[in-house]
Amino acid sequence: KGLLAQRPPFPNPKSKIPNPKSMGGFMNDFDKFEDIPAWQESMELIRRVYEHTAEGPWLVDDVLRDELRSTAISIPTKIAKGYGLGEIMEFRKSVTSARGQIFVIKTLLYIAKDLEYLDEAGFDAINAAVESTLPLIDLLGDNLKRGAFRRSGNQ
Repeated sequence: KGLLAQRPPFPNPKSKIPNPKSMGGFMNDFDKFEDIPAWQESMELIRRVYEHTAEGPWLVDDVLRDELRSTAISIPTKIAKGYGLGEIMEFRKSVTSARGQIFVIKTLLYIAKDLEYLDEAGFDAINAAVESTLPLIDLLGDNLKRGAFRRSGNQ
């Protein structure tokens, strides 16, 4: 699990905005984008997407498969890009865009389920990763709005 084993536990995804204290001091400065919990959790989402789109009808329908994979990949890349730009406003835009991609993935999951590309277990596995990523993205965005986030590294 690498980076995922290092991140603090995240709160119940049904809560509106996670409590930063339960995040192991989420509002602290980050030396690198890999330390951001939303980035870490979105990497787990990618793993789940790839795991559940590697066989069966996914091998034939490369359009839906590639769209789902590409959208999942865009989430941590947008977070990393925003961090790397070094400007809070640009970072907020990137995080907002990453948040929007979560809802694209959810829509693609419903399409895949309707087409019977995903069984209930596959849908639930990917959706659980989506639901655990969203509150972390929301928390990051909220912290950026309040100015509670500072980039401390030289990346």
